[in-house]
Amino acid sequence: MTKLIALAAILAASAEGIAAGLTADLPEGAAFEFPPDQAEPLLTAGLAKLADAPLAGAAPPVKSKTVRVRVLMDCVHGPADAVVTLDAEVAKAAVELGQVDANKAAVAYALTLPQNQ
Repeated sequence: MTKLIALAAILAASAEGIAAGLTADLPEGAAFEFPPDQAEPLLTAGLAKLADAPLAGAAPPVKSKTVRVRVLMDCVHGPADAVVTLDAEVAKAAVELGQVDANKAAVAYALTLPQNQ
């Protein structure tokens, strides 16, 4: 069975050509199940959508690379000498601006400071 959601009210009496198995009227937004061969015409006609379909235009989140850095000055990334994790692109820009240091030795040193214990 295919799980569907009605995108418009579907009347059983008028759906004979599209959904012959429909025995009751369905209000807009109603969830229902149909055999795959009978669900296809409802999907094609725009009367229903898959219940587990992703939202239109919504892409799965992209997992971005992160980098641990030592903050060199009080800024939007944190107080001086803090160790924070930034998105790789943000870290690259912050390094170029002199706000953070992505060198592993700098991060290791900062982790020994009392404020990072």
